[in-house]
Amino acid sequence: VLLPQELHRLSLSALYTVLFAANFFFYANVDYFSPAADQMPLLHYWSLGVEEQFYLIFPLAIIIIRKIWPSSVVYAVIYLCILSFGASIIILSRDQTAAFYILPFRAFEFLIGAIIAHPNVKVASEKVGRIACLVGLCVILASMTLITPAMVFPGWLALFPCVGAAMVLWGGWYRPPPVLCVPPL
Repeated sequence: VLLPQELHRLSLSALYTVLFAANFFFYANVDYFSPAADQMPLLHYWSLGVEEQFYLIFPLAIIIIRKIWPSSVVYAVIYLCILSFGASIIILSRDQTAAFYILPFRAFEFLIGAIIAHPNVKVASEKVGRIACLVGLCVILASMTLITPAMVFPGWLALFPCVGAAMVLWGGWYRPPPVLCVPPL
């Protein structure tokens, strides 16, 4: 049951969601951690907006990079990852909401995955893969328990769950250990 003003806001958020821009709507209209956030039924679609934007832009960026620097794609992606992470750290102190909702400040999280997905980034051995999976799993569990809503996020804190997930995925490339890691599909 929504009041007319809330129903209007819901319809606008649905429209932005369909247009792959829910993150822009919620950036402009709500603080994710405020009490009013629980009254926004489509709030969690902000992350799909960021993902959709990334997956529309990233392939085009890779095409351009391959034309300009064909042998340096992985280095360019690493550079973009560092650039995005640096921008996230800078903007976090000025506009935490933008750091949370807007793609350039969250792209490093996706780019970490893009780096480990590159064919030249391989696990040296099954033992290294198993260790990477175990350490990655520990980092994810630590992130789940140690990162609290009172902490400033994303910024530095986002590195821990992202790197932990990347280690689990990267370690699973060689030969997945039972239960801990699943090979890429």
